[in-house]
Amino acid sequence: NALKFPAEGEREAIVGAAVELAREARHESEAQVVSAGSSSGSEGGALAAAYSVLGCSSSDSDETIKAKYKKLIKEYHPDVIASKGLPEEFMKFATEKFDQIQKAYEAIKKVRNL
Repeated sequence: NALKFPAEGEREAIVGAAVELAREARHESEAQVVSAGSSSGSEGGALAAAYSVLGCSSSDSDETIKAKYKKLIKEYHPDVIASKGLPEEFMKFATEKFDQIQKAYEAIKKVRNL
């Protein structure tokens, strides 16, 4: 099984789609943080935003939250993204998302005494 790279026209379409997905995901992430932050007090809103970033809820087990965190960290790790040769805009998005994921998990760990 030889690895086949997309033809030039296909690569441009893939890169364009990746950039558009990055824009949509950035807007969605920002909307989740704003929504969660305004739904209750600032501390509770920040915690709700942290759970939202990880795609879990406060009722999830510690193991489930950790598994979701690890999955997201692997998906958005800057080295992984860089190795895919994606555009700079997507790299910036992935780096911001990576930071959000780390901060969210740290906030949850602190509250749960993990």
